[in-house]
Amino acid sequence: MVYYADPSCNLAGIIQEAADSEGDATVILHGGEYYIQDPILIADHSKGRLVIRAAEGEQPVIRGDIKPSLQQDTDDERIYHADLAAEGIKDLGRLTGKYNRFALFCNGIRQTPARWPDDHYAHAGKVFGKTKRNEVVGIIAPEDDVFSEGIFECDAPRLRQWEKECSGAIHAFPRFKWNDAALEILSIDNNTVHVDSTDAIYGFKNGFKYYAYNMLCEMDRPGEYHIDTRSGRLSWMVPSGYSHGQDEVSIPVFTGRYMLTITGSSDVTVEGLEFRGARNSAVLISGSEDISLEKCRVSGTGADAVIVTDCKDVRIASCLIEHSGLEGILSKGGDRKSLEHAGYVFENNVVRHFSELKYTYHSGIRFTGCGAEIRGNELYDCPSVAIGLRGNDIIIEKNHLHDLAGEGDDQGALDLYGNYYLRGIVVRDNLWENITGRKDAIYGAAAIRLDDMISGVEIRGNHFRNCGGGKFGAVQIHGGKDNIVEGNLFESCATVVSFSPWEEAKWTELTADGKHWVSTPDSISTGDPLYLERYPALQKDINTGINRNYILNNTITDCGRLFFRENCNNVVEGNIVKSLEL
Repeated sequence: MVYYADPSCNLAGIIQEAADSEGDATVILHGGEYYIQDPILIADHSKGRLVIRAAEGEQPVIRGDIKPSLQQDTDDERIYHADLAAEGIKDLGRLTGKYNRFALFCNGIRQTPARWPDDHYAHAGKVFGKTKRNEVVGIIAPEDDVFSEGIFECDAPRLRQWEKECSGAIHAFPRFKWNDAALEILSIDNNTVHVDSTDAIYGFKNGFKYYAYNMLCEMDRPGEYHIDTRSGRLSWMVPSGYSHGQDEVSIPVFTGRYMLTITGSSDVTVEGLEFRGARNSAVLISGSEDISLEKCRVSGTGADAVIVTDCKDVRIASCLIEHSGLEGILSKGGDRKSLEHAGYVFENNVVRHFSELKYTYHSGIRFTGCGAEIRGNELYDCPSVAIGLRGNDIIIEKNHLHDLAGEGDDQGALDLYGNYYLRGIVVRDNLWENITGRKDAIYGAAAIRLDDMISGVEIRGNHFRNCGGGKFGAVQIHGGKDNIVEGNLFESCATVVSFSPWEEAKWTELTADGKHWVSTPDSISTGDPLYLERYPALQKDINTGINRNYILNNTITDCGRLFFRENCNNVVEGNIVKSLEL
């Protein structure tokens, strides 16, 4: 059965009818803009193959935004205003948090809430509070000047004007430069600012870095805007080259958690559609099998663009995913206890401009579980991690990763941490470029960061160009062993491989049962031989060969330091070092 849809139809109803039909069904969407108010749901489909695709040569766009009517300011031609209440926007969204964030886009590019400072961070003065935080965080010892309450001294030049506004917030690294949060300003008293501390999970430390945003008095650069949360008045200083009536200006208003949900279903293909302008996420694939998302575009989401959870055999291919507030593709599947594979394949996608609202540990592609292939993708332009893993049996190959990890500290474009039993991970034949981190980083940034006990990872045949910054090399190994870095090309890297060796006592303590920071499957703690059979290296004593890694047969061209903090426990053989040929 074939169904046809155009922008005048009830799209959700047509898709539901096709999903409920007996046998194979295809829904063909003609080009145009499909504005939705309610989510599209495919639930419990298992009666045949279901295909939802664009008509040949046409581009259907499923939209959750509106195009506001803008009026030019009578005194400043660079500024435009909109009355969002008059536009029918009753829910103005939030300025902070992970969900329902207000946003303004111009030609698909997220605009900047008016901020101070414009290009960098300010530093808080003294932090005040009643509740001291003196707990250990990971391997970091307690600190004396940390409080739970978000009250700090501020020396902003326009602080008196901030007091008169009602809609401000700060984006801050409240304690550590590897964990950021967006926090609403609650009050300002003289030179003291009080912010909501809910998302500052580690507390606040003297001198933390931040910038303030959504301040009308700070709207002084093209592309900045302000939303008055009381009146609904939008003010926007247009970007350079803006053409009123020609350039598209949009505001996401769809507040559902997902635009499209596929749940409890099998044999479903979605091809050639565009999803744009959701306050939260665009696509959820849950509890389903044999699902494909192909040649789609997902743009301008406030949260994670695409979520895949507890499925089997899901393929996301040749999609463009851009301007997501959080993750690009967030996925979980397979079973680390039984080592059953999820069968996820993410290939030939472009994932860019992600993690725009949360700057640390929100990836272009994240996988948790067992059994995934991430290949042929291009990931670039984000403040932190491109690929985040917490799983087993994962292949990462032939990807191009560049211009990443530029905001947070202690980061890697590929990032794993916290468990000796994350095994079967192969990273091969990828190109890594321009991953150097911030100049003011305490630790640094790496192309590949193996953090806290990660062991047995194979890193082969990769090309690293201009990677590694601060105390990190292009590859950073922290407390792990038996990782293999072999046959790679390192070109123009400040440091090739860096190490953070662990004391034997620390290793033996943290590898004891229950001491891993990423959960250990029950099949290990109960003595099931499954892991020993799948990963023969585990048959050896876990406490032998601590800090021993293998750096073999790499070609190193025009790099600075070869190895940093190498303590002679590693096997370093067959590497060729040469100057750049002119």
